[in-house]
Amino acid sequence: MNKECMEWLNIVYKDHNPDPMASNASFTLSDTDVAELCAVATANELQKTSRGNGTGLQTIWSGMNAFAEVPVIDDANNNCISVTQQHNVGNGFAPRAPATWIKRVSSDHMRRGTAVCVSDIFSEDLCAHSQPILAEPMKLDLKPDWRADSCNFLNGQRIDAHYVSVDVWSTKALFSGSMCTPLCDPRQISMIVQSGRGVLQSPFGVLPFESGDLVQVPPHTPFCVYVQSGHVVRAIVYYSKHDLVFPDAQLNVADLNQAPFSPSIVMQCKYSFSEAHRLQSRGEYVRVQQSNGGYACYFFEHSCTAFNWLQWAHNGPLLHKVSLSRNFERIGSNKGHKDPNIWLILRHTNDVSFGVAFITGTSLLRVGDSEQGRVTYPPAYFHLNGVHEKGELVMFDRSGEAYDARKGFNEGDCLLHAAGVGHGGDKDIVKFFICKAMVKYILQHSKCEQMLKTMINQNQWQRFMNMEKVQRKQRIDAYVCKMYATNFSAHRYDDAQNMECNVQHAINMAMNVILNDHQPMHAGDALQALGVPFGAGYLLVECRDVPIIPKPKYNSSFGRVKAVSYGMEVATLVNDANEYLRKLNEQNFIRSTL
Repeated sequence: MNKECMEWLNIVYKDHNPDPMASNASFTLSDTDVAELCAVATANELQKTSRGNGTGLQTIWSGMNAFAEVPVIDDANNNCISVTQQHNVGNGFAPRAPATWIKRVSSDHMRRGTAVCVSDIFSEDLCAHSQPILAEPMKLDLKPDWRADSCNFLNGQRIDAHYVSVDVWSTKALFSGSMCTPLCDPRQISMIVQSGRGVLQSPFGVLPFESGDLVQVPPHTPFCVYVQSGHVVRAIVYYSKHDLVFPDAQLNVADLNQAPFSPSIVMQCKYSFSEAHRLQSRGEYVRVQQSNGGYACYFFEHSCTAFNWLQWAHNGPLLHKVSLSRNFERIGSNKGHKDPNIWLILRHTNDVSFGVAFITGTSLLRVGDSEQGRVTYPPAYFHLNGVHEKGELVMFDRSGEAYDARKGFNEGDCLLHAAGVGHGGDKDIVKFFICKAMVKYILQHSKCEQMLKTMINQNQWQRFMNMEKVQRKQRIDAYVCKMYATNFSAHRYDDAQNMECNVQHAINMAMNVILNDHQPMHAGDALQALGVPFGAGYLLVECRDVPIIPKPKYNSSFGRVKAVSYGMEVATLVNDANEYLRKLNEQNFIRSTL
């Protein structure tokens, strides 16, 4: 425990990138000071009466004194006057409302002085500069185009959507600088870390973060963000006036009532301590809600440090996190939803129609075990929703494989589908699977011999006919499984040719394998991959009311929108395939089934 605490505190006080917004150098402490704080923080952690289960009082030491105290001379505090401040993180005195109370060394309200209003992304009127919602798929460019080295958590974000009806803001973050001055926001903050690592510090302790983490900061909780030296943080951040919480079950999917995150893997902040004797002040940023629904950001230059508590009691949320890449619990079933790895990870406490879902990981299913005996496929299926959908690709592992459901859809790209507008897979991906479906149908058809005679050369056809029927069926079935399996390399599709030519080419490829006795094939060993490759993820937000999409500004490419053809021209492929099937049908071979 002491080693872990020392590692995290070293990032806070020594091993972090400088704060580009700070007028002075970042706070640094000597090895001796860090070691002393580490010893105190470790002792405090061991003395907690409850450990991160979210229920009951959680105190730094038992027998805590009452919070309301008259000024006293504190012998333990260098014989200084101790004036306490009660800091309530929660919903005040609302019945049964979770809250966390802090008792500080002294009230920072006595020392703040005059506040200065600073520029902030939430001060702008987004409604006056919003983009129209189109009746076809909209592709948003949400790749950050600003410099990371001049930004920290406060100024290194841009708003990409505002869900007005549920009071949720979505931003993209890119920064390498630490935010050493605490920020206090009245909303809950949920941050999905795409890359980078560092430590969050709050009055309740410190919490490390790294790529793949989903971190949540409770409302009205002052916190700092320290980026470890040499790292750059890229993240997706949600600001919510009402809490976004982990769902208890996946109630919208049949037979899938598991929770996405086991309580045992939710990590809460640890190692609380007071730094007041070493750092007398930090300043503080405070966002204040305005009557028009916006937020103004104020800077208190001479604010007392926010991390100077004496005691605190917990019966509500703390800084906590889960890992979307390591600890994500997958469904492991293909019932109810085409993609077996989709989870609702955040639900809105006041509006059940708003949710954030996440798709990650690849499930391997035996081909014969898929839905109703049919082979399904990874590309996004075609559907129509009664809610608005906003989906984007998230890359955690740069060396990982990309999500290839849509051609030309890369990290930083986002799709917005208006409610009632049909959408789905990309023609350039689906064409391979239509071709596979036709190959499978021809090879396993009762009149396979007659059809193949018109597609392959005489020598291949004769060798095929000379095979024993049992062996022939085994190798055909094994090839079909292999064709849909993880290790199957899709054949080339010639866009200059029609479906008939491409299917005949695929049939010739199939026969080269089926007739090769030296190539072992086992149908039972072939598995099909469904989902998104590890290291990547697909983040999906659904909402009943349309979000505000801000216009790009300052000649920036961030937020640019264009209509895309994803889902279009698939009908042309199907018609082409049906035309070929009708041609075969004229020869009394098969009936059209597509």
